Amino acid sequence: MSRLLQRINTKGPRFGRCNICGDERPLTEDHTPPKSCGLVNQMELQSLHDKVVASGERWHQPRRFQAGVSFRSLCARCNNLLGAQYDPALADLCRQVRDLANTTLYLGPAVSVKIRPQAVMRSVLGHLAAQGVDRYPKGPLTEPLRDYILDGTASLPAQLRIYYWFYPYRAQVLVRDAARMELGLDITLAFWLMKFFPLAFYVTHNEPQHRLYSLHNLDTFGNMPLAQEEVVPIQLRPLVHSEWPERPGSNDAIMYGQQAVSASPLSKVRRT
Repeated sequence: MSRLLQRINTKGPRFGRCNICGDERPLTEDHTPPKSCGLVNQMELQSLHDKVVASGERWHQPRRFQAGVSFRSLCARCNNLLGAQYDPALADLCRQVRDLANTTLYLGPAVSVKIRPQAVMRSVLGHLAAQGVDRYPKGPLTEPLRDYILDGTASLPAQLRIYYWFYPYRAQVLVRDAARMELGLDITLAFWLMKFFPLAFYVTHNEPQHRLYSLHNLDTFGNMPLAQEEVVPIQLRPLVHSEWPERPGSNDAIMYGQQAVSASPLSKVRRT
């Protein structure tokens, strides 16, 4: 007897709790990642567990979107704040990296771009918070994260680190509320992840004081003004593995919740 596949839920109630501010309000559709980054393809969403499990066994029914992945999870106030104040900075960063990736000129292994780090970080965190239905974050990060996104003068919560790297692949990955166990180091950390062409963002919570990853990061700019610009490096070569960090290796183990998903353009989806 065939197993009934679970459906990935992306549409919250029309009136419910906003994933960012936690208020009970009418809910709106939020595109994650934002459409302003050029992500308007027809996409098929699937459980990340189904994608990375070795047996190839499927537990969730894929879901299709006509113009990028979206979740009905944010109130209009929070959705508009992301779109008007923060997303333009992320879209500009993506445009710069995309133009460099598509140039016919020879580029060295690293390039530099000018960005507004505080706006970029708020955009990334806001859209990751929007992922999932009725997912107002619980626990010690709830209020600091809410306050950081809603208050443009607030500093990035000290327990967060935000890594980024060049990601020249079409598959998208969205993860929140996952836990990574670094075997042999006796370290378990919570993480969020957003990957889409041309960048990936890896957000860790309560990482040890010494950094676990030798990647460029944005959290060093966590105390600067929202409008301030900085020049940051983009490492073009060597590439980070296309399935890092979501696919566990021999030295780590990962626990995923239901809101860990991967999306692929329909033109790239293969049926077996």
